[in-house]
Amino acid sequence: MSYVERFARKVSPKVVKAIMEPMLTLLITFPVGLLILGPVLGEVLMQIFAAIDASVPFLVPMIVGAVSPFLVFVGMHRAVGTLETMQIAQMGSSSLLGTGMLASNIAQGASTLVLSLKSKDEKVKPLAFTAGVTALCGITEPALYGFTAKNKKSLIATVIGGGVGGFYAGITHVVRFAKGAPGLPTLPVFISLDNPMNLINACITVLIAFAVAFIAAWVMIKPEEIQ
Repeated sequence: MSYVERFARKVSPKVVKAIMEPMLTLLITFPVGLLILGPVLGEVLMQIFAAIDASVPFLVPMIVGAVSPFLVFVGMHRAVGTLETMQIAQMGSSSLLGTGMLASNIAQGASTLVLSLKSKDEKVKPLAFTAGVTALCGITEPALYGFTAKNKKSLIATVIGGGVGGFYAGITHVVRFAKGAPGLPTLPVFISLDNPMNLINACITVLIAFAVAFIAAWVMIKPEEIQ
C-alpha cells in the first residue's frame, strides 16, 4: 500500500488530492490483496503451519502462550488473528493463535488475582480482582495495562503460566473451530463432535495455565511491591 500511495500522490491533482489519493490507493490495493496476495500468501502460510504442527505441534501454542502479552502491547495479535482466520477457512480449525492465547489470558487472570489477594491497598484490591476476572473471560487489556505491565513479577508469572499451558495444548493438539476472545465464556469454540477430548484438553489447558501462573505469582510477588 505504501508504494501504491506514493503513485497515487503523484498522479492525483492538488485540487482533489485529499479525496483521490486514498480512494485510488484503496481501489488498487483492495482487489490485489483480496484476490491475489491473500490467497497466494495464505496458501503458503497454511503449508508452513501444517508442517510445524506435524513436526513440532507444541511449538506455536507454547510460544504464543508465552508472548501473547507482548503481542497485545503492540497490537500484533490482530495481525496474527488474520492468519488464523485463513487457517480456519482453509483447514476448518486452527492451532495458531486461539490455543496459546487461551493459556495466556487465563494465566494473566490468575496472576492479576494474586495481586488482588496480596495487595494491602484497598483501592487496588477490587480493581485488580475485576481486571483478573475480565482476563479470565478473554479480555486482558485492563489487567495488562492496569496491573501486570506495572508489576513485572506478575508479567513474568503470566509468561510462565501461558507458556506451560500452551505447551500442553500443543502436545495434545488442541484446536479451535471458530474465533472469539480466548477465555472461559468461549470454551465452546473448542467443541468437536469427532474428537471430544479436544474440549477436555482445552479445559485442562485452562487449569494448568491458571495453577502455574497463580503459584508463580504467589511465590514471587511481595505485598509491598504491588502498584
